[in-house]
Amino acid sequence: MIDKYSEKQIFTEISNKWLLRNIVLPIEFNNNEIRAPIFEIMNDQLLKKHTLKELQLPNFSIPETVIIFSDYSGESSNSKYYTYTFLFVDYSTIGLFSKGMKAIREEYFHDSVDKEISFKDSGYGPINRCIDDFLRLSNNFMNGLVFTLIVEKSIISLIAENNKEGLKQLSKYFIENDLGVWKEHVLEKGLRVLYTVTFLCKLLIPSGKNIFWMSDNDSIVPNTIKAKNMMKVFKNCLDSLKQPPIYKNISYTIQPFDYKEDEYHFRDLLSITDIVAGSIEQYFTKSETMADVAVNNVANTTLKWLSGQGIGLKKLNLVIRERNKLITGSFVDFIANEPVPNTKSVDIIYDVHLETPNNEQN
Repeated sequence: MIDKYSEKQIFTEISNKWLLRNIVLPIEFNNNEIRAPIFEIMNDQLLKKHTLKELQLPNFSIPETVIIFSDYSGESSNSKYYTYTFLFVDYSTIGLFSKGMKAIREEYFHDSVDKEISFKDSGYGPINRCIDDFLRLSNNFMNGLVFTLIVEKSIISLIAENNKEGLKQLSKYFIENDLGVWKEHVLEKGLRVLYTVTFLCKLLIPSGKNIFWMSDNDSIVPNTIKAKNMMKVFKNCLDSLKQPPIYKNISYTIQPFDYKEDEYHFRDLLSITDIVAGSIEQYFTKSETMADVAVNNVANTTLKWLSGQGIGLKKLNLVIRERNKLITGSFVDFIANEPVPNTKSVDIIYDVHLETPNNEQN
């Protein structure tokens, strides 16, 4: 049996091992004429977070494979914000999560053992009851990052000029370059997702790794043809970066795995992004409309969970708003009124170093 001192020492060593110590910023395109507001905001806010000695990111230098999961919320007409949530995780660290999820499903779901854990079904009893164990499991045993981009709906574009004409030109460019015919708002959504993943890949994942990306079935990848077009754009985005990362393999799926074939519980990892995106969207919409900010139990538990960094799993929430025709961004830190249950805390000395792209070793 591990005594408390030894347990804390072990978790501290793991936490330090999984913390990225050398961060390269800003992330830029190779062509100086390419201006992406979303990149500018992310660079600016991450630099500010580092100045405050608060920037904690996962270290992916050792694993061969990094898995990316993504899900999105805010399509309802009542929503005031779009949310885009991404989970980047070291594939070699999901074993304990997988084992724990098998036990959670057997304990809480019984005959419905293959039930998807989703925000839209947060009123369903087993999901309500398992949410704390579900999030706790992901918090302590995986090396990764949960990143949520929160965008006010008044913003037309974070990729092109922030007006309808800018979107129209973007859509025209895609047609001319044989990248498919897209509805303008769907194209904007897809590019917000691709640009965010591109930025985070360059920031977090060194060259020479394998990447596997699982996205929920969505309007930006409704079929195989659209998905192939989007992945072509993703590769182009990566290649357009200064000192672009070169990965051994980039693979993807637009459909969650069938439960019976999902040995490592990828669907449950995807559910983390679904739960987080839905919870944050609900919170921001209720706050914006001055409604009672009380949210359902799943959202409330998730927001508390987001208030603290895990031993392995880090969290960042970036909100982008428009005020007086000026687009600005800032990180949002959720604060719990009481200690988050089943959460380990360790002492970390902030010795994260910032490098410029010119000093980067690829």
